[in-house]
Amino acid sequence: MKQIAIIYGTESYLRERHRREFLQACRQRAGADMDIQTAERDISLSRLAEMIGETGLFCRAAVTICREDTLLRGKHKGASRKKMTAEEEWFLQRLAHFPEENGLLFYREGMLDEKDPFFRALSALATVWYCPPVSSKEIMRYVNAFFQEQGHTLTAQGTQYLQNLFATWQDISLQYIYTEIQRICLQAEAEAVLDVADLQGMFSGAVEKNIFSFLDFFFSRKTAEIVSFFPGLFNPKVFLKSVGAILTQLHILLEYKELTAMGMSERQAVALMQEINKGCNVKGIVWHLKKKEKYWTIKELRELIAAIFKLQVNLRRGIAEEADMGPLLCLYSSGKR
Repeated sequence: MKQIAIIYGTESYLRERHRREFLQACRQRAGADMDIQTAERDISLSRLAEMIGETGLFCRAAVTICREDTLLRGKHKGASRKKMTAEEEWFLQRLAHFPEENGLLFYREGMLDEKDPFFRALSALATVWYCPPVSSKEIMRYVNAFFQEQGHTLTAQGTQYLQNLFATWQDISLQYIYTEIQRICLQAEAEAVLDVADLQGMFSGAVEKNIFSFLDFFFSRKTAEIVSFFPGLFNPKVFLKSVGAILTQLHILLEYKELTAMGMSERQAVALMQEINKGCNVKGIVWHLKKKEKYWTIKELRELIAAIFKLQVNLRRGIAEEADMGPLLCLYSSGKR
């Protein structure tokens, strides 16, 4: 690992993990404990060069952490600049005389302009970690690895259950998920193989979990079971998130039924749907929904999607309320329209 590191992105857990990795590598390189100093706000490159050239208290090595947004430009609209400033070119030259026992970390909670000439030049001298938000397509890789670190594994059904649950999430926080996994692991026996029954207590009370449970009952047309979810899902605070998740799964089920009705196999339908959805992994969602497709006709799904859009239009006109979504879904779930 290099003496200089750049960590940026919106996933906080990954940022902090890489920050600890860098500091640990710096300690091993220095062969002793070291000072950690944070660059002051609005620091200039000339002052930063002085800091990284200094040794810490009692001549110990030091790591300088720079969180200043003005040194590395954030992502922005429009074209990136073409040239570096004279100060930036001078700073890069100074890095050639950077004391071997010291470290420099640029840490940004957000995106950077990766086409900026200073970023590109600095990246060539640094270890760079980009920490993007984790998508539902990637999440199980992190989840399975974390379960294994805790000494547990998941059954195929347990893996599929969590994959289907995360498919309803718009924002996935690894820190939140790992906290829930640790709680489940503490309740399990050592080196247990965890099945669906062991995982159903995860994320209790979370909006995402409520959406998942609601959709499971809704697509099974268990009307009596869905009513209790209405106050938590169809209020102004989470209405858009709830309706977005419902429409996504309605569209996926409709697409699957239309394609298979045309004579496509399940495999062909899923491949085409994945292409249409720009690579989004729909296989797990389809696997979950196809068990309930028998309860719904193509005509019903089309009518329901149109009715939800009409309700949203009426909301904007001020002649409907968020709470009206519940009765609408009850109407279609019961089949008594």
